[in-house]
Amino acid sequence: MQNLIHILLILTQSVTFGSPIMRDVPIAATLLPDGSCGILLQSHVPECPLTLEIVILAPGDDPVMIPILRNIEDPVWPRGSGWASDGMLSLIVSSYSTGHEFSDIVTFTSEGILYDSIRVPGSGQSLSVTRGKSYHINSLLPLYDGSGYWMSSDLVDNESWEVLSKFLFRLGPQGDTLWSRSISCPGYWMNPDVIRSMPDGGCAVGSDEDGFNNLLFLNRISSSGKLIWSVEIETGGEMTHAFEDILPADNGGTLVIASSDQFEMQDNCLICLIDSEGEITNEIFETGLGHAVCTCGIPIEGGFLLAGWTGSVSDDGATPVDEGILILRLDEYGTPVGMDVIPFDGNCEPLFLLETHPGYLIIGTCWEDIYTNSDVFTMLIPTDEIP
Repeated sequence: MQNLIHILLILTQSVTFGSPIMRDVPIAATLLPDGSCGILLQSHVPECPLTLEIVILAPGDDPVMIPILRNIEDPVWPRGSGWASDGMLSLIVSSYSTGHEFSDIVTFTSEGILYDSIRVPGSGQSLSVTRGKSYHINSLLPLYDGSGYWMSSDLVDNESWEVLSKFLFRLGPQGDTLWSRSISCPGYWMNPDVIRSMPDGGCAVGSDEDGFNNLLFLNRISSSGKLIWSVEIETGGEMTHAFEDILPADNGGTLVIASSDQFEMQDNCLICLIDSEGEITNEIFETGLGHAVCTCGIPIEGGFLLAGWTGSVSDDGATPVDEGILILRLDEYGTPVGMDVIPFDGNCEPLFLLETHPGYLIIGTCWEDIYTNSDVFTMLIPTDEIP
């Protein structure tokens, strides 16, 4: 009990930190077996090399920052990383000059020690590449139990960047292909897929490589590689829309959290509940009183808890709201039943939401200029303060 009180006292206040590189974005986060928080931090300024660091945030201590990969020239947008339950961190390493190849998966301990490096076999798929086309790793997700990886890849036209086909791979712990299958998603090679493991051992893959139409594509895959269902979600977005998170729901269902600028170029949260047959049973746009976007979430008893950001809207007649961290509680049907806004000094975007004994830990990025100067923040919301 004394240790829990100590954690609560230390983490209730927001903690902000960063690296000397100036632009820091957390791209993976977990609670480690010893009770500390492990964060994978990406640090770089546009058009400059990228450095990846492990951050250990323990109650009562300053953040410990351990550089693991330095000076990656011309880096690809993050295509996947994650923590396993034993405190091991796996990630894809690639740059635009080698992005057309199946790259290395590297694994580190939470102390920053290189544990393994695996070259993902290009022969794991049965497709032949013709001139003018190339394969690109779209996204990688290490399985939490350490049994391997989910990986999606796209066959891309080198001139137009059109996605000609998309495949999902189930890789073993040594990068060996256990199975692969094609999944639907027309469009262009742009944003990374969102891959999430599901309780039945399969996964859900969310894609928005669709040019400038208003569709999101969700594919639900079984543990053996069978396509259970595929659904297109209309966002109504004018220009921007994206998957933010995908959560398992009751009775084999799936909850989608997405963002869209459907209403007069405002950013809005799209919440979509899909049943086990792939039918959309509830679809809600949460517009708040201005911008309102949820970026991460977790299932909780009786429903879901989401975190995101909200802010005022100017020049369009919307009623402004204070900028801050948005907490949204949903019932089991995906309908909002409670909302709160926590003031934050500056711009912020929650990226991860973790459940701890004393409450819910938010990890995100905050900035003065998001392109050149950003830091990491953490904030603990006590359980009794959830709306």
